[in-house]
Order: sequence, then structure tokens, then C-alpha cells
Amino acid sequence: MILVCLLAPVSGGADNPIIRNLNPDIWQELVLRGEISRTLWQGDAPTLVPDLPLKAEILADVTALEPGVGVEVLALYNSGQQDLDSRENLLRIYNILRSVSTLEGIFYYSASRDKMRTLSEKSYLIDSPRSRRRLSDPVFSEIPGIDSSYNLQKDLTFGENIYQSEYSSGAGYLASKTRNLTTLRYMLLPVIRPERSISYFILVPYRDQILFYGLTVARTMNFFGIERSREASFYNRIKAMISWFVGRLEG
Repeated sequence: MILVCLLAPVSGGADNPIIRNLNPDIWQELVLRGEISRTLWQGDAPTLVPDLPLKAEILADVTALEPGVGVEVLALYNSGQQDLDSRENLLRIYNILRSVSTLEGIFYYSASRDKMRTLSEKSYLIDSPRSRRRLSDPVFSEIPGIDSSYNLQKDLTFGENIYQSEYSSGAGYLASKTRNLTTLRYMLLPVIRPERSISYFILVPYRDQILFYGLTVARTMNFFGIERSREASFYNRIKAMISWFVGRLEG
């Protein structure tokens, strides 16, 4: 599932309000382990969402969806590159994240098959869900404030599907929300109906580090405990997206 982020200039360093307000115990665990993750079952609310204006919307979306399963991941990446929260670097990061076609061929770990698999066989922007005309990856000279896009993805688990990504930004963070517009199928079974999965992806650039928050929740059809396999799939897909971004940033 595509997770694309909209970037906004961050004031930088110690002035970043999200880093400043992060729970000290969580920050210490991130520094030591690099990652914290949690599985959400029906009725659970996310607990790792950073303290930012978008938090209320995220919690409300999860409550309204009434998902059967979800995963949230909070991860800290040390880049070795200085001033990732500068305007120049934010523009570079933004263009990387809008290069949706580069998701084609990336790998993730499949828990059900116990091996690495291709996450995206196809991945590109389209003009509309109806015509599905392929568009080239955009290249921006300035970061727009608000944007949206339609994306076509084909993966080996859910097949070919259309998603809509809505982009927003605020002081110190970069965010996207993605919904499925078509039915996700697993071995021909309709697993997730349209607009019954939501993915949030939030980046917080901070000097030479990036704080990632990824969340995927879904109201799945109840087929022989399939929620358990979706739990591992959601986690590994979030991790694959972070790895893709890091690889592009370091490349």
C-alpha cells in the first residue's frame, strides 16, 4: 500500500515541537532500540502517535473505521546527513517521496511465506480511477501546501488496486493519509472493501535524524482468522516503506 508524504518546512532542531513534546521514555527506547511497534485489535486506539495537530484526526479516523486489525510503528533513523529539516533537504525528500514509480520492485518480508517477496510489481500515479492513465512522477521546485493523488499499485498479495492519497503538513511534521478505492483481494477472496483501510505516514525531520510514524488499520472480512496474517503483513509493509525511503535518501 502506498504511503506518500507531503512535506512542509520545519523550523529545525530543538525548535521542533513534536520532538520537544515526545514522551522521554519513548524517546529513550527509540534511541536504544530504533523502533517501537504495536498491534491494534478491534477496539484498540493507537498509542504511539506523536503529539501533533493531526493526532485528533488520526484517532477519530480509527474510531470511525472500527478496524479489526492494525499496526503502528514508531522508528528513529540516524542519517549522518546534517540539517534534514532545512528547506533544501525537505524539497529533496519531498521529491523522493513523490517518485511513486520507484516503489516498483521493492521487497518486504512475507511472514506467511517466511521469505522476502516483491512488494510492488506496479506502482505509478494515475489521472483518475476511471481512466487510469499513467502519469509521470512529478518534480517540484517548491513544496506545495496541500495536495492529493490517485495511485495504482499491483502487489503479489492484494493484486492490482487504486488508492487515493491526501497530503497535509504542519509545524514540524510531514504527513499523508491513504485509502483504498477498490476491493483488496487475497487468493480471490474480498478481504478489504473500498475505503475500509487507512494508512498514515508521518515524518519528523530533526537535524540529522528522522522520526517515522506509520499506521495501517483495516476492517477486514472474517476469513479463518485472516486478521492475524494481515497483522504481520501491515507491519512488514510499513517497514518496507521506511527502508525504501531511507535507500532513496542515501542513494
